[in-house]
Amino acid sequence: INNGGTTTTTDACVSDYKFFITTTPDTTEFSFEISAAGTFYVDWGDGKTETIEKANTGEQTVSHTYSSADEYVIKLGGQAMGYGSYAAISFYKNLNLAKIDGSLGMIFSTLSDGTQPQFGSSSNWHGTFQGCTNLTGEIPAELFSGISGAPASYMFYSTFYGCSGLSGLIPENLF
Repeated sequence: INNGGTTTTTDACVSDYKFFITTTPDTTEFSFEISAAGTFYVDWGDGKTETIEKANTGEQTVSHTYSSADEYVIKLGGQAMGYGSYAAISFYKNLNLAKIDGSLGMIFSTLSDGTQPQFGSSSNWHGTFQGCTNLTGEIPAELFSGISGAPASYMFYSTFYGCSGLSGLIPENLF
């Protein structure tokens, strides 16, 4: 992990994981960026887990290298406690991201003071799934559950830009 975050091995409860990623079958490494303060859990799907304690809202790259190429199910959990101007989590141009399930909104939810996360941004043009051209399947209906209030400016701008492999209808209450 880069940019000053603390990483430890964790035994997070199964119920702590709210969002799930299936990788492409040729995955040897996987990374994403978190731009939110809070405590986050990652189960990399190969027996390795970690906790990320993040005190700031700056961009931080989280990455993992696998011992062999395979398809992995990565589980994410935790709770954001603060947001900056970038997408709270970004898989920008991650070609190993194949499918998603669960709720990012339960990890990156509206805070008690009404502050909302960004899943897109006009300032850096990195939407959460922007450029993930191998992302296929339907968008989970509960992907942003946990977010309340009127959407913030640019909140979902370019979130799925370039995701031509997505199928199905846009869930009715997604945004």
